Amino acid sequence: MLRHNELSRKCPANLVGPLIKIVIDEIRKACKKEPLSCGFNPSDNAYEPLRLMQTVMAKTNEVCLRYLDNSMLCSLPSPGPPYFQTSVCAIKNSRRRMEDRHVVIHDLNSMFNIPEASPSSYYAVFDGHAGHDAAAYSAAHLHQFLAENKHFISNPEQALLDAFCKTDALFTDKCRVENLSSGTTAVVALLRPKEKTLYIAWVGDSQALLVNQGRLLQVVNPHKPSRQDERERIEKQGGCVVMWGTWRVNGQLAVSRAIGKNFQWKRYLMEVNRSQLEIVTNLMPNIYEIRLPLALEFLEIGKLEKLIMQLFIFGKSRQPKAKVRPEITPLLQINYITFRDAEYKPSVIAIPDVREIPLDGGEDFLILACDGLWDFVSEDMAARTVYNLITENP
Repeated sequence: MLRHNELSRKCPANLVGPLIKIVIDEIRKACKKEPLSCGFNPSDNAYEPLRLMQTVMAKTNEVCLRYLDNSMLCSLPSPGPPYFQTSVCAIKNSRRRMEDRHVVIHDLNSMFNIPEASPSSYYAVFDGHAGHDAAAYSAAHLHQFLAENKHFISNPEQALLDAFCKTDALFTDKCRVENLSSGTTAVVALLRPKEKTLYIAWVGDSQALLVNQGRLLQVVNPHKPSRQDERERIEKQGGCVVMWGTWRVNGQLAVSRAIGKNFQWKRYLMEVNRSQLEIVTNLMPNIYEIRLPLALEFLEIGKLEKLIMQLFIFGKSRQPKAKVRPEITPLLQINYITFRDAEYKPSVIAIPDVREIPLDGGEDFLILACDGLWDFVSEDMAARTVYNLITENP
């Protein structure tokens, strides 16, 4: 939250980390001394988000006003080396709400008081689905779990893996308590310039493009159900991969790894006789009613569900069209079958792939983006656009 308020917009970049550290320390003291005034609810054994946010914002304003006095600035750590320039953009396009989040932290060490670690910068993009909760939670917590991990200094790859898994585990618990159901992809970059090393970790299909003197390196191999290794893993976990416009886990989710609860938002109500199958489903936000002359061939519910998912293909208009198989011999009389909402876990996991990239000093820039960019803009076009903008705005 602190990364998106007035502190991060107007404060010099080299002061943001130390000031956030001060705010965090003072908030912790306040919560320990007077938890009720900070929003703690004893009956739930948890803090009320709105009251806690108000406390944080008030403390942030107090700290900023305190350090507007130049005499106080000398108590802050001396500025480190210049930070890399960053540019961010987020557009919701036709979505009703913005479900994506991004994070830029130039000085992760100062924020979490880790002086013994090599200077580290953190950049992340989270592409939410079925709501913004998973992306917002990941944007607020993943970097914290990374910096607090015991492997952060000596083994960043393990620290990234642990941070992803912890974020997923805690958010999944939150989903159960608060009845949430969203998920998010993630691509995270941890830069250690003194070590000349870049670490990229990801789940899902958000990608990272590293450009070195005109040479393009796509760091990420996206986690999609179309990958043979991902498909085999999903099927071993009891899931299935179905072609539905594109390959999807259980006919719904177009990524095979993600952070979050990842509910399968689909309900079936079927009335079956020897010649008629009626399906009422909320495959999409709108509810479609489809009546198909179709007899039943599968007796096992799992196979029946897979058959039903294969009945639909989405055209460009995203309207479902039916494929009818009238040659099937009727085998069973069933009045009603209902499938309750099912979780994608354990088929959809949050274990990231992590890649360590040595840097030679010739790197020009790194692009982190979700599929909203890569599905419509080629890597070459994205690189050319950035080069042109840098040339026009040196």
